[in-house]
Amino acid sequence: CRSWENVVIGKLRFDAGIRPDSVKVVFVDTIQKFDKLLALLYSQKEVAIDTETTSLFRVANTMLTIQFAFDKKKAFFLPYKHYDTPFSAQELGYIKEKLSEYFLTNNNSLHLYCNANFDIPIIRKEFELPIYQNTIWDVQAGEYVIDENHVELANVTGSGYYNLGNLSLQYGFDGYLSGKFGKEDRVGIGKIPLDTPGLLNYGGYDVVILHG
Repeated sequence: CRSWENVVIGKLRFDAGIRPDSVKVVFVDTIQKFDKLLALLYSQKEVAIDTETTSLFRVANTMLTIQFAFDKKKAFFLPYKHYDTPFSAQELGYIKEKLSEYFLTNNNSLHLYCNANFDIPIIRKEFELPIYQNTIWDVQAGEYVIDENHVELANVTGSGYYNLGNLSLQYGFDGYLSGKFGKEDRVGIGKIPLDTPGLLNYGGYDVVILHG
Protein backbone atom coordinates (compact mmCIF):
# COMPACT_ATOMS: atom_id res chain seq x y z
CA CYS A 1 0.00 0.00 0.00
CA ARG A 2 2.78 2.43 0.87
CA SER A 3 4.58 1.72 -2.42
CA TRP A 4 1.43 2.32 -4.48
CA GLU A 5 0.74 5.50 -2.53
CA ASN A 6 4.06 6.87 -3.79
CA VAL A 7 2.93 6.14 -7.35
CA VAL A 8 -0.46 7.80 -6.88
CA ILE A 9 0.83 11.01 -5.28
CA GLY A 10 3.84 11.15 -7.63
CA LYS A 11 6.48 11.56 -4.95
CA LEU A 12 7.80 9.87 -1.85
CA ARG A 13 5.61 10.41 1.16
CA PHE A 14 8.49 9.44 3.44
CA ASP A 15 11.80 10.93 2.31
CA ALA A 16 14.91 10.54 4.48
CA GLY A 17 16.31 13.73 2.98
CA ILE A 18 19.73 12.20 2.31
CA ARG A 19 21.49 12.59 -1.04
CA PRO A 20 24.73 10.82 -1.99
CA ASP A 21 26.63 14.03 -2.75
CA SER A 22 25.81 15.44 0.69
CA VAL A 23 27.48 12.61 2.60
CA LYS A 24 31.05 13.12 3.87
CA VAL A 25 33.09 10.05 4.81
CA VAL A 26 36.04 10.42 7.18
CA PHE A 27 38.68 7.72 6.64
CA VAL A 28 40.04 6.93 10.10
CA ASP A 29 43.55 5.87 9.12
CA THR A 30 45.69 7.11 12.05
CA ILE A 31 45.59 6.63 15.81
CA GLN A 32 45.10 10.38 16.20
CA LYS A 33 41.94 10.23 14.09
CA PHE A 34 40.80 7.15 15.98
CA ASP A 35 41.19 8.89 19.34
CA LYS A 36 39.08 11.79 18.06
CA LEU A 37 36.44 9.35 16.84
CA LEU A 38 36.46 7.56 20.20
CA ALA A 39 35.78 10.80 22.04
CA LEU A 40 32.86 11.49 19.72
CA LEU A 41 31.46 8.00 20.25
CA TYR A 42 31.23 8.58 23.98
CA SER A 43 29.59 11.99 23.59
CA GLN A 44 26.75 11.12 21.20
CA LYS A 45 23.17 10.16 22.00
CA GLU A 46 22.49 8.07 18.90
CA VAL A 47 25.17 6.09 17.06
CA ALA A 48 24.64 4.18 13.81
CA ILE A 49 26.97 1.19 13.39
CA ASP A 50 27.76 -1.24 10.58
CA THR A 51 30.50 -3.73 9.79
CA GLU A 52 32.06 -5.33 6.74
CA THR A 53 33.20 -8.92 7.16
CA THR A 54 34.79 -11.78 5.26
CA SER A 55 31.55 -13.76 5.02
CA LEU A 56 27.95 -13.94 6.15
CA PHE A 57 28.65 -16.29 9.05
CA ARG A 58 27.83 -14.77 12.43
CA VAL A 59 30.60 -16.35 14.51
CA ALA A 60 33.24 -17.97 12.27
CA ASN A 61 33.99 -14.65 10.66
CA THR A 62 36.40 -11.70 10.69
CA MET A 63 35.44 -8.04 11.05
CA LEU A 64 37.25 -6.15 8.29
CA THR A 65 35.89 -2.63 8.84
CA ILE A 66 33.52 -0.87 11.19
CA GLN A 67 31.61 2.30 10.34
CA PHE A 68 29.91 4.86 12.58
CA ALA A 69 27.64 7.86 11.99
CA PHE A 70 26.01 10.36 14.33
CA ASP A 71 23.82 12.15 11.79
CA LYS A 72 22.78 12.18 8.13
CA LYS A 73 25.79 14.12 6.89
CA LYS A 74 29.00 12.43 8.05
CA ALA A 75 30.26 8.88 8.47
CA PHE A 76 33.48 7.48 9.93
CA PHE A 77 35.12 4.52 8.19
CA LEU A 78 37.57 2.55 10.34
CA PRO A 79 39.64 -0.11 8.53
CA TYR A 80 40.21 -2.86 11.07
CA LYS A 81 41.45 -6.27 9.90
CA HIS A 82 41.10 -5.48 6.22
CA TYR A 83 44.22 -6.58 4.33
CA ASP A 84 44.74 -2.95 3.28
CA THR A 85 44.53 -1.50 6.80
CA PRO A 86 47.10 1.20 7.56
CA PHE A 87 47.35 0.11 11.19
CA SER A 88 50.13 -2.03 12.65
CA ALA A 89 49.40 -5.06 14.85
CA GLN A 90 50.22 -2.99 17.93
CA GLU A 91 47.87 -0.21 16.84
CA LEU A 92 45.09 -2.72 16.14
CA GLY A 93 45.54 -4.05 19.66
CA TYR A 94 45.09 -0.53 21.00
CA ILE A 95 41.96 0.01 18.88
CA LYS A 96 40.50 -3.29 20.05
CA GLU A 97 41.13 -2.42 23.70
CA LYS A 98 39.54 1.02 23.40
CA LEU A 99 36.49 -0.13 21.42
CA SER A 100 35.94 -3.04 23.82
CA GLU A 101 35.86 -0.55 26.68
CA TYR A 102 33.58 1.76 24.72
CA PHE A 103 30.97 -0.90 23.98
CA LEU A 104 30.83 -1.88 27.66
CA THR A 105 30.83 1.56 29.28
CA ASN A 106 29.26 4.12 26.94
CA ASN A 107 26.09 6.03 27.81
CA ASN A 108 24.67 6.36 24.30
CA SER A 109 20.88 6.29 24.40
CA LEU A 110 20.47 4.29 21.19
CA HIS A 111 22.48 2.27 18.69
CA LEU A 112 21.11 2.03 15.15
CA TYR A 113 21.60 -1.02 12.93
CA CYS A 114 20.25 -2.73 9.86
CA ASN A 115 20.15 -6.44 10.65
CA ALA A 116 21.64 -6.23 14.13
CA ASN A 117 21.32 -10.02 14.41
CA PHE A 118 24.35 -10.17 12.13
CA ASP A 119 26.48 -7.24 13.28
CA ILE A 120 26.16 -7.61 17.04
CA PRO A 121 27.50 -11.20 17.22
CA ILE A 122 30.45 -10.07 15.07
CA ILE A 123 31.13 -7.10 17.36
CA ARG A 124 30.75 -9.18 20.51
CA LYS A 125 33.14 -11.80 19.18
CA GLU A 126 35.77 -9.33 17.97
CA PHE A 127 35.78 -7.17 21.09
CA GLU A 128 35.15 -10.05 23.51
CA LEU A 129 31.99 -8.55 24.98
CA PRO A 130 30.09 -10.65 27.55
CA ILE A 131 26.96 -8.57 26.84
CA TYR A 132 25.76 -5.88 24.48
CA GLN A 133 24.50 -3.24 26.87
CA ASN A 134 22.93 -0.65 24.58
CA THR A 135 19.34 -0.25 23.47
CA ILE A 136 19.03 -1.15 19.78
CA TRP A 137 16.90 0.17 16.93
CA ASP A 138 17.03 -2.15 13.93
CA VAL A 139 15.58 -0.57 10.78
CA GLN A 140 15.21 -3.96 9.11
CA ALA A 141 13.12 -5.28 11.98
CA GLY A 142 11.13 -2.05 12.02
CA GLU A 143 10.30 -2.34 8.33
CA TYR A 144 9.22 -5.93 8.83
CA VAL A 145 6.85 -4.85 11.60
CA ILE A 146 5.38 -2.15 9.34
CA ASP A 147 4.55 -4.73 6.68
CA GLU A 148 5.73 -8.32 6.96
CA ASN A 149 4.02 -9.18 3.68
CA HIS A 150 6.85 -7.60 1.68
CA VAL A 151 8.88 -10.73 2.38
CA GLU A 152 6.82 -12.43 -0.33
CA LEU A 153 8.32 -10.11 -2.98
CA ALA A 154 11.42 -12.33 -2.94
CA ASN A 155 9.36 -14.88 -4.87
CA VAL A 156 8.97 -12.31 -7.66
CA THR A 157 12.21 -10.33 -7.61
CA GLY A 158 14.57 -13.08 -6.53
CA SER A 159 15.98 -10.95 -3.71
CA GLY A 160 14.73 -9.85 -0.32
CA TYR A 161 12.78 -6.65 0.19
CA TYR A 162 14.33 -5.87 3.58
CA ASN A 163 17.96 -5.44 2.50
CA LEU A 164 19.38 -1.96 3.08
CA GLY A 165 19.86 -1.27 -0.62
CA ASN A 166 16.16 -1.65 -1.28
CA LEU A 167 14.95 -0.08 1.97
CA SER A 168 16.99 3.05 1.31
CA LEU A 169 15.29 3.47 -2.06
CA GLN A 170 11.92 3.49 -0.32
CA TYR A 171 13.10 6.62 1.48
CA GLY A 172 14.58 8.44 -1.51
CA PHE A 173 18.25 7.42 -1.27
CA ASP A 174 19.77 5.96 -4.45
CA GLY A 175 23.46 6.07 -3.52
CA TYR A 176 23.93 2.33 -3.88
CA LEU A 177 22.68 2.49 -7.47
CA SER A 178 24.24 5.77 -8.59
CA GLY A 179 27.59 5.38 -6.82
CA LYS A 180 30.78 3.85 -8.21
CA PHE A 181 30.63 1.03 -5.64
CA GLY A 182 27.34 -0.71 -4.87
CA LYS A 183 25.93 -3.65 -2.98
CA GLU A 184 26.78 -6.03 -5.82
CA ASP A 185 30.46 -5.03 -5.57
CA ARG A 186 30.97 -5.85 -1.90
CA VAL A 187 31.54 -9.60 -2.44
CA GLY A 188 35.13 -10.29 -1.45
CA ILE A 189 35.52 -6.80 -0.03
CA GLY A 190 38.36 -8.00 2.19
CA LYS A 191 40.58 -8.29 -0.89
CA ILE A 192 39.52 -5.01 -2.53
CA PRO A 193 41.91 -2.05 -2.02
CA LEU A 194 40.46 0.62 0.24
CA ASP A 195 41.24 3.33 -2.31
CA THR A 196 38.91 1.71 -4.84
CA PRO A 197 36.65 4.50 -6.14
CA GLY A 198 33.39 4.62 -4.21
CA LEU A 199 34.28 2.00 -1.58
CA LEU A 200 34.56 4.42 1.34
CA ASN A 201 31.36 6.18 0.29
CA TYR A 202 29.60 2.82 0.17
CA GLY A 203 30.63 2.07 3.74
CA GLY A 204 29.54 5.53 4.83
CA TYR A 205 26.13 5.18 3.23
CA ASP A 206 25.50 2.06 5.32
CA VAL A 207 25.42 4.15 8.50
CA VAL A 208 24.21 7.63 7.54
CA ILE A 209 21.04 6.19 5.98
CA LEU A 210 20.13 4.69 9.37
CA HIS A 211 19.59 8.22 10.68
CA GLY A 212 16.95 8.82 8.02
